[in-house]
Amino acid sequence: MVIDSVNRGAIDTFLTKPRKDDALSQGIKDGFRLYKIGRGNREMSHRLRKLEET
Repeated sequence: MVIDSVNRGAIDTFLTKPRKDDALSQGIKDGFRLYKIGRGNREMSHRLRKLEET
């Protein structure tokens, strides 16, 4: 229950010890995917603001 709450919040993934290598690997992949999505969203927002200025 607590872990589910953390996973739905600002923390992307909660890993327990001992951890499984596949869970760590997947958590890292997910983190990079979320970072790339956020970066793309920021770029699109910037482009939209520039278009609205013209």
